[in-house]
Amino acid sequence: MKVPADSKKIQNWLLIGSVLGLTILPLIIVKDGKFGGSDNQGQEAITNIQPSYKPWFQSILQPASAEIASLLFATQAALGAGTIGYIIGLYKGRSEGKKSPPTDPVGGASPLENRP
Repeated sequence: MKVPADSKKIQNWLLIGSVLGLTILPLIIVKDGKFGGSDNQGQEAITNIQPSYKPWFQSILQPASAEIASLLFATQAALGAGTIGYIIGLYKGRSEGKKSPPTDPVGGASPLENRP
C-alpha cells in the first residue's frame, strides 16, 4: 500500500513534535527539579540499606573529571545510535531491494524482464 507524500510529511512532523514535547514538557512542569544521574542515588541507597557493604571490584578507568566522563558517555551514545541507525538502514535497504526488480544502472529495465 502506497502512502501519500503529504501524509508522510504530517506523520514526520507529528513524531518530531512528540519527541520535542516529551523532552521539554518535564522541564516546564517540574519546577526546581533535580535531574541528576542515578549513580550517586544507587550508591546512597546501598549505603542506607547495608552500611558495611564493600564493592566487589573497582573501575578499570577513572575519568580525570566530570567533563571527560560526560564526553565518554556522549561518545558511547553516539556510537550506539550510529550502529542502530546503520542496522535499521541495512534491513530497510534489503527489504526495499526484495520488493522491486533490479534495474540497469543506466536507467533501462532489468535484462531479465526483456527475456522471451
